[in-house]
Amino acid sequence: MELLQSNSDFNQMSTFLSYQNVDYRHQKRYRIKKLAQIRGAVKRSYSYSHPTNDGTVTQNILNSSNTDEQDDQVDTNVLSHIRTDGHTLSTSNRRDSLLRDKEVHDIIALLPHASSIHDQADILHYLCMNKGIDFEFEHNGHHVTVRDLIQELYNSACKQRVWWCVRHSAGMLGMQNQSIAQSLIAILAQQKQLTIGLPPAPREHVLTSPMTVEQLYATIVTASGDDPTMVMLTQEILVFLHTFISTEPQLFAGMIRIRVGLIVQVMLGELKRTLQSTNEDTADHLLNLSPYEIKCLLHIILSGKEFGITEHSTKPIPELADLSKQERDMRIIRNEIKDASTRKLSVHLNWAAHLPEEDDDDIGKHGQWIRRRRLDGALNRVPVKFYGQVWQTLEKCKGIKIADYILYNGLTQEMTQEEIKFALRVEEALNRVPFTEYRQLIVEACVILTSIALGDARFHWDDIISIEDIVSTANGIFLQDQVASGGDATKCCASGNSCGSAAGICLHFYDSAPSGRFGTINYFLRALLRILHVDETTVCSIS
Repeated sequence: MELLQSNSDFNQMSTFLSYQNVDYRHQKRYRIKKLAQIRGAVKRSYSYSHPTNDGTVTQNILNSSNTDEQDDQVDTNVLSHIRTDGHTLSTSNRRDSLLRDKEVHDIIALLPHASSIHDQADILHYLCMNKGIDFEFEHNGHHVTVRDLIQELYNSACKQRVWWCVRHSAGMLGMQNQSIAQSLIAILAQQKQLTIGLPPAPREHVLTSPMTVEQLYATIVTASGDDPTMVMLTQEILVFLHTFISTEPQLFAGMIRIRVGLIVQVMLGELKRTLQSTNEDTADHLLNLSPYEIKCLLHIILSGKEFGITEHSTKPIPELADLSKQERDMRIIRNEIKDASTRKLSVHLNWAAHLPEEDDDDIGKHGQWIRRRRLDGALNRVPVKFYGQVWQTLEKCKGIKIADYILYNGLTQEMTQEEIKFALRVEEALNRVPFTEYRQLIVEACVILTSIALGDARFHWDDIISIEDIVSTANGIFLQDQVASGGDATKCCASGNSCGSAAGICLHFYDSAPSGRFGTINYFLRALLRILHVDETTVCSIS
């Protein structure tokens, strides 16, 4: 099952981006499948603007060794569990299960024994979530609050560049990036909409008008399910989107709605695919990327550059053998981010005209097209003039049905084909499709429908045309051909064994190139002709 491809996406995302504490030194070492060539990591210091802290009370409290007799008798077994259980801190419930039976003073007494930043952060997270960030207590002769200690933890994480802790502690402190409101304005000025959170509504919030920093921050918190890490990551992405849309607007061509939640989903998917890692490990790797590396990864996704283990980076390197799994994986990620920044573009808006590159040896054929469809689907990318062609097609039929949403031909009387309101209506229909790769097949099928409708002046259909029926029929024809030719799909859907991919469509169909005898264009055309009751033998197939 691919990452985040179920109806429980929101819950999984909350789990993935929740506070992580995985000490890989205590996990079972296993053979790494792919090793990256060390070329150096891209480094840049970065920190969020945050309130000034005089530090007179909290200075070195977290690392203080001045403990009283009661501290010497503290139950440090809790910290042992935290360090050895790789999944302890993946959710707040697991965190609380270790500490809920402890008295508050016992939990506070654990602080001097928390030697690592992971342990300190875990204890402070528990106190913040259960007692409140302004909870005050006496420690080492000083009156301090949880906020004071989290601020000190944040400062320490910034100095050490422990990025997951920077994001998590900043989120608990409620830090707001003052640039996010301007970022929203810049995106809206380009006639783009912005969504926060994962679909569908009301979990996903659509932003269509300017907001103050406080209003936008509150919306982000709500859409993030009060996950402090996701709150900070969303703010980072907003700022980077502002940069890209101002300097490279072509990256957003064919996109009318920018969906931050799905962008994060794609980031996780790319890292998971590259490292062949578990969901928890993937989230940990994403959160450990520096802000600059997050920016680079975002640019890779927007531009469609290939991101994955390259052939020359899979050679065993003796130096990596002595590293922990986490360190090896981070080397791989940073190397791939650096490589991808200089690699050629591979995703084009005019998908129908794009053929696989013969010399593209950086990524195998398997999984190439489903990846591209997931990327374009997550980015809501459509071909040039797509909305106008849908409008013209509506003039020739009673309506077009996408998911459970019907675009009636009456819209052509209410709106012009270039009107942004009409494009948003089409997007509203497409956004009801829950799976990104399936959404992109819907877009491709729409392109075939509009091509036939606009290519023949005599075309007219006095009924509602269901795009999902076209895709389903095309998938059925594809499976029939697979049986006849003994194709790869005979190992799954073509033999009655569902591969469990999105919307019941065969995984191999998702991974088919648009062009060619076995391309999706050919199957969409044959499916549409069958639905329109046109003899396929009278029409030349696409080769």
